[in-house]
Amino acid sequence: MTAKPCQALEHQESGLRQSLTRLETLLNTLPHGVEECDLNGLITYSNPAHHRILGFEPGQLVGQSIWDFELTPEASAALRDHLAYLVREQPEPTPFFTVNRTADNRTVHLRVDWDYKRDGDGSLLGFIAVITDVSETSRNNALLAQNEARLAESQRLSQIGNWELDLVSGVLWWSNEVYRIFELNPDEAQPSYDSFLAAVHPDDRDLVDQAYKESVSQKTSYELTHRLQFSDGRIKHVIERGETHCDKQGSPVRSVGSVQDITKRVLAREALQKSESMLAEAQRIARCGSWELDLTTGRALWSDEEFRLLGYEPGSVSA
Repeated sequence: MTAKPCQALEHQESGLRQSLTRLETLLNTLPHGVEECDLNGLITYSNPAHHRILGFEPGQLVGQSIWDFELTPEASAALRDHLAYLVREQPEPTPFFTVNRTADNRTVHLRVDWDYKRDGDGSLLGFIAVITDVSETSRNNALLAQNEARLAESQRLSQIGNWELDLVSGVLWWSNEVYRIFELNPDEAQPSYDSFLAAVHPDDRDLVDQAYKESVSQKTSYELTHRLQFSDGRIKHVIERGETHCDKQGSPVRSVGSVQDITKRVLAREALQKSESMLAEAQRIARCGSWELDLTTGRALWSDEEFRLLGYEPGSVSA
């Protein structure tokens, strides 16, 4: 009668040992750090990955405080205060990010997913956390943010923005510089092809629409200069460039392009043309020509009135 219960107990103990062995193997091979600490923030367990992340030899972390690895005394104090708050209020666990200093004085960016550790009666004993080294992700995000900032700055300085139109969903994306050129707030305006056309000068609208649609249907790139007209009557001049990409079946799926504000360039050219026209008119009225000689090439430049005073039609002979 006693053999069977003893065999059952041995079987349970064997199963428990196997489970503990599997758990230990899992904790030892897990790439994420696993840490347990008591209510005072003292580390009571730390797996090998946690030691590797912080640059310590196995067993060195047990007995240290979780705030010993913060970068500044202020950060350590803040973590102590936060732990006291968790013990006191016991809010819902939420992941957080922190930066720690390693044993060899490196900095690592960590994501901490944690929960409460309780006994069988539900009394709080401490905390358990899974710690992930996200340093590489943080560096990549920082580099991406830096590159995006540089791109935005270069677009601002050159007054060139870029756009992308998803031909399947109809969603149009603008860079910040496009919003600036169109004088719209990115937080308020929702760009669309129709709203873009509405901003184009009425006399240029059909030309722009036709150029884009032909580009899509013929799968070619396009470039044209057109005007934008604002509600107060102001005019901007822009260069629009674009092309369309197709899927493997040859169906258009995405259009991309750029828009550059060339208003200052156009106004400067118009001002120069007006000035040259006024000078030519003044010379005609005063019957006074002008010339310029390039001593390097020996070529002379005559004004139209100079040609006429010498009995030639403007541009009819080489000066």
